[in-house]
Amino acid sequence: MEETVRNLLQSQGPPEQKKEDTVNIMVYQETLSEDERKHKEALEDLHMAVDEDSRSESSSADEGKEKTKLLLERLKALETLAKREKRPETTWDFSGSR
Repeated sequence: MEETVRNLLQSQGPPEQKKEDTVNIMVYQETLSEDERKHKEALEDLHMAVDEDSRSESSSADEGKEKTKLLLERLKALETLAKREKRPETTWDFSGSR
């Protein structure tokens, strides 16, 4: 039994090594946490940019619809005016006979 305990103690290594390993694990965890935080921030920034683009496209579409509506109203007004002022069409005879 003593031999088993001695072997276990020898295989565990010196206590300084354990402390160093613990510190290395903690640093690694902090690094992972920092990387995770950076990725989350990047995703949030990306989502905000996409939302902003969507709002911009939506407002551009609304502006386009408004312009189209105004143009259609103008066209209808011109058509109405043309119908009111419609004159008989002039025909031109280029055959040479009078």
